[in-house]
Amino acid sequence: MMPSETRHLVLEGWRSISQSYAVINQWLLLTMARRPELRLSVRDLPYANPDWARAKALFTPDDEQTLSSLPLAAAGEHGDATLRMTAPYDFTLSPQGRTVVFGTSEFRIVPPFYLAGQPDIARLAQEPSFFVWAPSRWSADGFLRLGLRQEQVAMIPLGIDPATFRPTPEGRDAVRRNMGLRGFTFLSVGAMTGSKGIDVLMQAFAAVASQRSDVTLFLKGADGLYQSAHLLDEAFQKLSPGDRQLVADRLVYNGEGLSMKQMAALYRSADAYVSPYRGEGFNMPVLEAVACGVPVICTGGGTTDDFVTDDFALKIQSRIAPMMLGGMVGDQLVPDRDHLVAQMLAAMDREGWRRQASVAGPAHAALHYSWDTIATRLQDVLFA
Repeated sequence: MMPSETRHLVLEGWRSISQSYAVINQWLLLTMARRPELRLSVRDLPYANPDWARAKALFTPDDEQTLSSLPLAAAGEHGDATLRMTAPYDFTLSPQGRTVVFGTSEFRIVPPFYLAGQPDIARLAQEPSFFVWAPSRWSADGFLRLGLRQEQVAMIPLGIDPATFRPTPEGRDAVRRNMGLRGFTFLSVGAMTGSKGIDVLMQAFAAVASQRSDVTLFLKGADGLYQSAHLLDEAFQKLSPGDRQLVADRLVYNGEGLSMKQMAALYRSADAYVSPYRGEGFNMPVLEAVACGVPVICTGGGTTDDFVTDDFALKIQSRIAPMMLGGMVGDQLVPDRDHLVAQMLAAMDREGWRRQASVAGPAHAALHYSWDTIATRLQDVLFA
């Protein structure tokens, strides 16, 4: 593009924390900052929780320098388009250009407490400059149920940085040694909330451990953002005494804040990634694990159906059940515990499939889900 064709994009959101919306925002900023056709301005918004712990070095020193040197949007400054990533979702229209708001719908509904204020959805549904970016078909359904039109809900997935999240043996043995990982290691990453299905995972793992002694369950929480350790303990205490003993002897937990590079090394330390989720807006850790060459086991019927294939993923049978959230009836997935046990055992036994997954997964992620690819699709929505 010639300089006169440069588009001004204002990105409103969070930086300097490892919360998922902030991580997405920062990867997009890094990707779009490399594009000569864009002029970026950043507007930092207040964190949803003022107690969230800031992260010192999530990205490489060069990337951290790029993020910190981006120009701030002045008060009253508006671009040719505005991309907003915050929670609760702020549907306020920018005075000029398109307004695109990122949002997830973990249970296929958007209850009132997900929204800032009381936006007039009927009016917004007729507004040609207003769009929602939903990262999965499941999430998109929630915004359609809210009353928005199909054409203003852009279904664009999330991405990975192939240079960071990639398969390499570098550091694997050191991570396993430092974390005390022994035998076949199952990994799961998340806030440890009920929607992640950690209770189901621990029950299934106990059943696996009763048959295979040389196994480890590695859980990665986020104590700087959520009460992950406390939530994990609550789920652990609900296990039967026998299951508690089986799990306790083989459980490794880490709730520290880690950089993107450290997270990639953590994924690569595992033999399989497991996510028996009940509700997700996208499930970025599954994609990151895939990109690192780790075979995955995840709930079937939900958001991950959009981006996993049988070449590198085993799906857990599930059913949809109603649930209440914010006075509304939503949908949650109920993963089958016995089928999860069978899939975990299958992942252990199918060495050839794991080798295939370690190649097919990263190729699939890099080809279809790089942040560069996602940013190009997003620009089409922002400036079409």
